[in-house]
Amino acid sequence: MDKDFRTGMSELTIVPNRSSMAARGVSIESVGQILAAAVGGITQGRYTSDGRRYDVRFKTKRRQH
Repeated sequence: MDKDFRTGMSELTIVPNRSSMAARGVSIESVGQILAAAVGGITQGRYTSDGRRYDVRFKTKRRQH
């Protein structure tokens, strides 16, 4: 899945079942974080080495989608 908009690209629309999520104590924020990790990864920190700054990112494995 490509998270950048491009004309003609297919889209995936996700409509959460909010009442079901609420019954299980799942927040929209947590769903958004999981989707962000699955699609593009999430920056969890930064470190500097040899004068360069690096992002520490994590992303879900393809089989976890």
